Amino acid sequence: MMNKFFWGSNTARGFVSYALEFYPRAQRRVLIKSGPGTGKSTFLTKVAEATPEPVFFYCSSAPSSLDAIADFSKGYFIADATYPHVLEPEVVGARDEILDLGMFLDKNKLKTDYEKIVKLKNLSKQHFSLAYATLNKALKVRDVLEEIEEPSREIDKGFVEIYAELRELDLPRRAVLGESEKRFVSAYTPLGYRQLKVDNNALSIYLLWLRPTERTRYFHVLSQFFLGLGYDVWFFIDPLDGISFEGLYIPDKEIYIKAEWSLPENDLLQIYENEKTAAIEELKKASLVHEELEKIYIDAMDFDSLNSYLAQVLIDVIKAE
Repeated sequence: MMNKFFWGSNTARGFVSYALEFYPRAQRRVLIKSGPGTGKSTFLTKVAEATPEPVFFYCSSAPSSLDAIADFSKGYFIADATYPHVLEPEVVGARDEILDLGMFLDKNKLKTDYEKIVKLKNLSKQHFSLAYATLNKALKVRDVLEEIEEPSREIDKGFVEIYAELRELDLPRRAVLGESEKRFVSAYTPLGYRQLKVDNNALSIYLLWLRPTERTRYFHVLSQFFLGLGYDVWFFIDPLDGISFEGLYIPDKEIYIKAEWSLPENDLLQIYENEKTAAIEELKKASLVHEELEKIYIDAMDFDSLNSYLAQVLIDVIKAE
């Protein structure tokens, strides 16, 4: 079963996440608040190790770190709820709670570094803004590349063939309609473009050759087929524009329908690649600034007290309801 995703992606529209679409499924929501480098991702990793059926959500700005972990079979969802993926409690106590790791920070020490912290945070935002602006340029170039490419009749032919194959599958109709969710399995990160291995989590894989602006229309038609039969659908979102679909996944049947596009060879293609590379360089710079911020907060953190506290929290979180 596919259980690894990105929490969101750095896109031409800024940071985009669809977490609120699956977030309501949890009966218990733990929202972690604190500064950088104060143990949020480390705690999420420990929760994952103790979780029977973990669902991982990785950070697109630090792809080896976790932004959230869930076990929907047990009904809990734990997330880094700080900027840029801010989440706030809605039903405090009865369902939602805040895990404030900031109470283990030496606030007096941080006050002495106030100006440096503000400077670094502003610098980080500048790099992210430049990354988003450059990804926006790449998106505009991609739009032009689409316009100059002649439409292919093979697209409709391939779609019809795949649709016919899907209708031949043994898919009993269920009593209720399926539900859809949007998730990221690819993202632009400081380490470059990263895509999680969906193919390894699929029993059946179908491929459509589609330009980005064509994907949503075709995938929407296919999704209605599955949703009408009562099967849930995951839309995999294009990490560049943050809106259109780059794939479709049916979790109950482990069916993966993906789209690929061979970009036309011309001078614009090199410009397209250069803009994406420039954006990744800005994300790298933002990551380096973030590391400087982490050093300040790590130096002000009482990790002995924190670890003792989180050990008890971990027991409480993973206990059977």
